[in-house]
Parts: sequence; C-alpha cells; structure tokens
Amino acid sequence: MLNTVWVPCYQGVMVICGREFSDELIGRISAGIKAEPAISRRELSRRVCRWMDWTAPNGSLKDMACRTALLKLERRGLIRLPEPQGSRLFIAREQAPLDIPDGIDRICCALEQLGDIALVPIDPGQRSRSRMRPTGSISAPPGA
Repeated sequence: MLNTVWVPCYQGVMVICGREFSDELIGRISAGIKAEPAISRRELSRRVCRWMDWTAPNGSLKDMACRTALLKLERRGLIRLPEPQGSRLFIAREQAPLDIPDGIDRICCALEQLGDIALVPIDPGQRSRSRMRPTGSISAPPGA
C-alpha cells in the first residue's frame, strides 16, 4: 500500500469569489501568515483586499468576500489560516432566569411524556385565540 497525500493542482491562477488568485498571491498570503502567525483573519483579509485592490463601488474593502475566498483556499489545501480569534459578538452572556407569571407551572418532563402537541401560529391581532391562559391551564381548541 502506498503512503500518499493528495495535493491540489491548478494552472497558475484560480478564480474564487470572482477574483483571480495567482500562485504568486497565494505564496504572498502564506508568507504573510508565517511572518505573523498571530494575525487575525480580519486583518489578513483586509491586507489581501489592499494587495488586490478589492473594493466595493463605495471604496470600502470587500473584507467578507475576501474572508470567504481565504477559507476556500484553506479548504483546498493551498494556505493554512491562523486560528480564529474569539468574536466579541458571540460571547455567551449569562441569561436572567425566565420570568414565569404566578399561576403557571413549569413542565419538567421528556417531550414524549406530554402526548400530542400542536403549535398553532397566532397573528398578533388574534391573541384572544391563544389556548394558553394566564391561569396556566390550556383550553380546548375552538369548536372542539
């Protein structure tokens, strides 16, 4: 049995996200990552946008399109991106306990133990059709 490794092949220029990535550019990206292993993916993509003059009609850098292209290059085995740095947007916040009104009991059981459940969408103007009542009981459907 041969010990082989798949190596992606392409002919000098690859088009990703509508932009051409040459051997030279891919080498420059790899060299930049090796020179600054702690660079953020955002900063890397902004740098690549400047190298390629990749901008929107309003002049802003096409940062997200470039990040997509860089990820595709990595998935094809052509570059190795730095590890993602945690985004502040996705830091889990401690949630406040659920405020359950008086008279409504918590249901603590497996879903199967509840029996048949129907979720019925109710338009905002039809709240009176809701089967949940402030007392915690569930009413029978209209016409039942």
